[in-house]
Amino acid sequence: MTDPGPRAEPVVEEIRLPDGTVTPLRVFVTAPDRPTIVLWPGLGVPAAYFDLFACRCGHAGVNVVVGELRGQGRSRPRPSRASRFGQQALTTEDIPAAVAVARRHAPTSPLFIAGHSMGGHIASMFAARNAVRGDSEIAGLILVASGVPYWKLYRGGQGLLAAVGPPAMHRVSKTLGYWPGSVIEGYGRQSRVLIRDWTYLNRNGTFAPRDADVDYEAAMRQLRLPVCAITVGADTDAPPRVMSALTAKLADCVVDTHHVAAPLGHNRWARDARVPAIIADWVGGIAADVGTNRT
Repeated sequence: MTDPGPRAEPVVEEIRLPDGTVTPLRVFVTAPDRPTIVLWPGLGVPAAYFDLFACRCGHAGVNVVVGELRGQGRSRPRPSRASRFGQQALTTEDIPAAVAVARRHAPTSPLFIAGHSMGGHIASMFAARNAVRGDSEIAGLILVASGVPYWKLYRGGQGLLAAVGPPAMHRVSKTLGYWPGSVIEGYGRQSRVLIRDWTYLNRNGTFAPRDADVDYEAAMRQLRLPVCAITVGADTDAPPRVMSALTAKLADCVVDTHHVAAPLGHNRWARDARVPAIIADWVGGIAADVGTNRT
């Protein structure tokens, strides 16, 4: 993929969530009939970090709407003791609101849900929940540097961190009422419920967010969608076996796996041309199939 040149400025639209949070979305829609990706970031990664990724996708003919994890980046207010949101709220409130914005800008284009790291968790949960509820609007699911961070899947020093880090974060967040990422390094300031949900996944390898109204593990087994799963070299947070633990839950999905060997790590792939090229090519193929089936 060629360099897109100067970055395009996104249209910024705000979504207002039930708990009063105001979250801006970064909308890169160049043509309403093009395939559209709604992308959700990981813990501690602001939406603006993906601007170059979105521009490269746009240059390749794919619209992108980048969400902001509730309370991080430019989303306000910051998580506090009053915050009660976790993965269930992000799945049932934040992503649907972002999809509605995407649909206003591109009402008839094939729609893809994408997630990086924690964003991949809630993107997968959203897709699975929609499948249980009979919603067939989504054309495909994209997972980048994500997976099931089950502590037993890690090796060496990273295994030790995976074993002790999330439980420690859970204890701190329960004590303080939130995870103070701005003071204690790691993943940004977060709701204690979100940290609880992430820690449960780390300890048990299963999705069971607080206040869940569906069995997400069963729903993922029922999901039938094309899936693009991308792992990246030097990513100690989501190596291929961690991604495989997530795609294994999507038993009825056709999963296309890709590995970018360049040592870009957990986040830097968003500033490199290789991952957007893979995604744009994959999305274009799925969108062409969707168009053929509609005619």
